[in-house]
Amino acid sequence: MSFRKQLIVGPGASVVVIALTAVTAIANALRFVSPGGDIAVAAAHTGDWVRFSVTDTGPGILDEDAAHVFDRHWQGSGAPPRSGLGLGLFICKGLVEAHGGRIGLDTRVGEGSTFWFELRGAPGAAS
Repeated sequence: MSFRKQLIVGPGASVVVIALTAVTAIANALRFVSPGGDIAVAAAHTGDWVRFSVTDTGPGILDEDAAHVFDRHWQGSGAPPRSGLGLGLFICKGLVEAHGGRIGLDTRVGEGSTFWFELRGAPGAAS
């Protein structure tokens, strides 16, 4: 992972929120991507926001499952056995939103998924 320029989040953003949410998304990608698959981690300014994303080449998530990935205690139909309590993304959503951010998922069955979250950038930080 490399960054070409410094990313500056706003004063309300917490390093703990960024780290926990990124690690949760990476851990989920590692559980679902097949051996030899790819996982990409990115961060970039998008307007007034700093967007963090984790993209994998896993199986993707069915639409009916994707609608629930941020729900408490929910696990998808393709979840590996004993894959957790179904709280990681629920907690991340609450933390990101409590810091004025937003979180989401883009997915295509058979192609993979991108989990992303955005936090406000520091004033004047975007270039």
